[in-house]
Amino acid sequence: MMQASTRHILRSSSASRQEIREVLQGLFIRELLLPSRCLWLISPWVRDIEVIDNRAAAFRSLVPDLPAAGIHLHQILHKLLERGTRVVLAVRPERESVHFGMTLRNSLEGRIPANAFTLLQRDVLHAKGLVGDDFGLTGSMNFTFSGVELQTELVTLERERAEVARMRVDFHSEYGGAL
Repeated sequence: MMQASTRHILRSSSASRQEIREVLQGLFIRELLLPSRCLWLISPWVRDIEVIDNRAAAFRSLVPDLPAAGIHLHQILHKLLERGTRVVLAVRPERESVHFGMTLRNSLEGRIPANAFTLLQRDVLHAKGLVGDDFGLTGSMNFTFSGVELQTELVTLERERAEVARMRVDFHSEYGGAL
């Protein structure tokens, strides 16, 4: 049986909230195992949300250096940058989102190439997405607690190669990074 390459999730109930958490967790575990050359995280508002639940050390055999705890977004981006992934973070010039990006940048200063992490601030940013080498997650969801847990959101996970390649070119053209 062939798996669908596109998945739409309307998050409005507890079941769909769990589905979004599972998708995010799966994507970030995938990134830790096979890091993308460039990862674009585009979200007007971003917070250091928990993206992997590893409290039971369920991922120890896959990613031995993950602590047995809730793993937050900054920890994943930090590990990816250390592993050679270029990360582009685009946010609105809003205090907490910019602070998230600056804290990440400062924590890695002198340990990664200067061009490995790009923090863009755009006044009119409304697009949202997480795009890697072989997936694109786009839709209405900000990478915040409210976006993942509270708001009604529609997201699409794309894995069809041609569509993901198009997203990568579009994101590269708009936000920089590496193809």
